[in-house]
Amino acid sequence: MKVQDFILFGSLISLIQSAIVVVTEIKYVTVSRVPIINDLGTIFTEVLLEDTPTQNPEPTPIIEEPQPAIITDFEQPQPPQPIVEATVITQIHEVVVPIEEEQPQLEPQPQLQPQPQLEPQPEPKPQPAPQAQPEPQQKQKQEQAPVQSGPSFAQEILNAHNQKRSLHGVPPLIWDENLYNYAQNYANQFDQIGFKHSGGPYGENLALGLNDATSVVNMWYSEIKYYSWNHQYSSSTGHFSQVVWKSTSKLGCGRSGNFWICSYSSPGNLSGAFAQNVLPLV
Repeated sequence: MKVQDFILFGSLISLIQSAIVVVTEIKYVTVSRVPIINDLGTIFTEVLLEDTPTQNPEPTPIIEEPQPAIITDFEQPQPPQPIVEATVITQIHEVVVPIEEEQPQLEPQPQLQPQPQLEPQPEPKPQPAPQAQPEPQQKQKQEQAPVQSGPSFAQEILNAHNQKRSLHGVPPLIWDENLYNYAQNYANQFDQIGFKHSGGPYGENLALGLNDATSVVNMWYSEIKYYSWNHQYSSSTGHFSQVVWKSTSKLGCGRSGNFWICSYSSPGNLSGAFAQNVLPLV
């Protein structure tokens, strides 16, 4: 057989091996591999020896025996390659890294606080020597003149008048028997005359419906809330202004049941004299 035939045969086998094979039935066969040596080298061929249809036979492993290597003209032995020993030299450079020494930490020193600057104090100005002030009139002790004779209510109604007058700093009143006799004689005629002023030469206050002397004086003095301090007479404040009238010095009062009458000397409520006689609270 020629060399060309071997090449064609080998190419045909390679073509068959690379074809797509559709397996429709599994069969176990025996294959024999035979080496063929030619000028081109060694070629192995596989020959189907027997078709043995068996029912699910166990596969028989194929053990390949090592074949002796055949050297042809095409495979020339290669000369041994020289072994090159390479030496790797690693150059080591020493690098000096400076190490900073740990400095000891100093304890913080306390900061001195600035001292506050004292502002210059102004020199004290000489104070004038205090002058003796006159003692307020309301603090002056007002002697209560005892009533030597008269009705049982005489001392009570006199004290009630002087207590109100002291709030305005005016002198106290004294009990007068002549004023008492005049007032009591008029009170005795109340049932015939009725509630009206006597029209006598004295200052006069009337009250009706109260049973004690203190309540009578408190009622007259309560008119202070209506007083406008314009130094003029008003019928709504005449009782108050007569009680505290500064120039009045004597008092006498009479009574008949719950009718009261007080007579004053010298009389108050004189036109043009209010500023000097009706004083504000002290």
